[in-house]
Amino acid sequence: MTGYTTGHKDTRIDTQSNDQDAPIGELLTVGEAAKIAGVYESRVARAMSTGRLPFVRVSASRYRFIRRADLEAWAAKQPQGG
Repeated sequence: MTGYTTGHKDTRIDTQSNDQDAPIGELLTVGEAAKIAGVYESRVARAMSTGRLPFVRVSASRYRFIRRADLEAWAAKQPQGG
């Protein structure tokens, strides 16, 4: 397992999945994801908490990160003006 840096592609992280060393793509913070999706941070955080927007934690970190691909899929399902 290696570390991470947000915004870098093909980052490897420690997740709870069986394939812990798989490249996961670009990781975004809640703030970055909200800015890209054009919504408030609270909306992104709520979607993560309710399971509608998948996220990952890096090792034992309390911080949650969103894969760009997951954000784009979630944002495409949101009503316009969201």
